[in-house]
Amino acid sequence: MVQFSKKEIGSMLIASLVLGLIFGYDDGQPVFIASRWFTNLVTMVLLSAISLLIYASAQKIRAKKLGCEVTKGVWVIQRMSVTTSGYMKGPIKKMPFGVILPLLLLFISKGVIKISAIMKTDISSKPTKRMSREWARAADSEEAKIALAGPLITLLMGLMATAFTSQIAATFAAINLNLALWNMLPIPTLDGSKVFFGSRLMFVFFFLMILASYILARVVSPITAIILAVILACVGMVT
Repeated sequence: MVQFSKKEIGSMLIASLVLGLIFGYDDGQPVFIASRWFTNLVTMVLLSAISLLIYASAQKIRAKKLGCEVTKGVWVIQRMSVTTSGYMKGPIKKMPFGVILPLLLLFISKGVIKISAIMKTDISSKPTKRMSREWARAADSEEAKIALAGPLITLLMGLMATAFTSQIAATFAAINLNLALWNMLPIPTLDGSKVFFGSRLMFVFFFLMILASYILARVVSPITAIILAVILACVGMVT
């Protein structure tokens, strides 16, 4: 059974609200009606919560099989002051970059730019659960596999959702495809960075595959999108 701490639940609620606002900011209607906009926003938040929950659960399940533990939180950037003599000055300050950046660009672009990189993934090894393995601490390649579980499951859900014609299915597909793509960026504490440092080959292949799927999902069937994406990713690796 997948378990989340109270802190993780709080972080996921914040991420769901931010992601819901990103996709619910523009309800696509020519005339603004507050009640209709709010109803649409609630729907977006619920769809975002489901997507984030499945994303995190996939990583936790994969981590458990490798004798590790995943902790989810809002993507933050740590700031510290250093004196001229090289000593740290004052406490380390954490900036919730996963909240500030997406919302800032959302408002500046009037809903056009939808950055879905909101949460970070911390992976810790559990030596008592790795007794049968060669190393007590998880290798970078193992952390890469754990991190990759999130983008891949949301990619799959996004492609499956494109097979349906309803507006909710289309939005659910957009949320998941965006989650898969943005979180694969090789930026510190995002999942893409763990895949990148775990295996360059793995990162290049899956990043190209996810990018190709993201583009093709709008024009071809899910199965065709996956097949073409894999082919394009292979071609991209050898050229």
